[in-house]
Amino acid sequence: MFGDELEKRLVAGIPAQRYCHIAGGSVPSTYTPIVPISNKTLPMLELACFVEQRIWFYNYPVRFFLMDISARTTIIRLDDGGLWVHSPGPLSPELVSALNALGPVRYLVAPGNFHYLHVRDFQKAYPNAVTFLCPGIDKKAPNLPFHELLGHTAPKAWRGQIDQVHVRGAKHMTEVAFCHRDTKTLILTDLIENIGSDTPDVDWKLRFWWKRIFHMWNTPKPAPEYQLGTQDRDAIRAALQQILSWDFDRIMLAHGDLILDDAKEIACQAWSQVLSDP
Repeated sequence: MFGDELEKRLVAGIPAQRYCHIAGGSVPSTYTPIVPISNKTLPMLELACFVEQRIWFYNYPVRFFLMDISARTTIIRLDDGGLWVHSPGPLSPELVSALNALGPVRYLVAPGNFHYLHVRDFQKAYPNAVTFLCPGIDKKAPNLPFHELLGHTAPKAWRGQIDQVHVRGAKHMTEVAFCHRDTKTLILTDLIENIGSDTPDVDWKLRFWWKRIFHMWNTPKPAPEYQLGTQDRDAIRAALQQILSWDFDRIMLAHGDLILDDAKEIACQAWSQVLSDP
């Protein structure tokens, strides 16, 4: 499946044949996402191009509280050609071959306290890669080896290319948000989930909870864990305000449909309750 022809297509930024649904249309930008709008799901563990020569992603299955959902790994090619991997997912031999065709995997980023379970898969496949963890994972998974904890300031490895901020203050969830400057792409883990009528392969349990309990169906909002209480609302608000100060016009999400149009407006609406609270 991942022969020489497909590797050439991936390196050239030509997407594979089947894709996940993407909310919105084309974006007027120097870099235009080239994944076509489709209601067909991207097969799990199949790499696809999001921004030509710069950003790729793949989906992988997650079972969470008896619900079947999908999560997303994002790969960015940095200016030196090295790959930056956000929310590492499971690997297959075909995926390893496809990633190797894109460039050397240099940085593994576990961006949130629920997104670290497959870091070891990447560490085994790429033993020279440097691992960065969101604060909290080091206590939750003390046996997971890592090199550095993420914070409000980007490390030297990607400083000037990817901005970041640690979003803390919720009782149950924390993450580090990122923004790739050149492509104006905001990369979030759980701060926004965008699941609804156009999202493929949503099981009935998730549909019930998102519609009836959390009122998130067709309404981008933070993950339920963010909605279940805060410890420091000022800290959360400050981080969200910093994110909104960044120059982005699209959002790469870990869960649900990608956001290509009105990205900043959608983010403001998703976070309106926290932003408006005194």
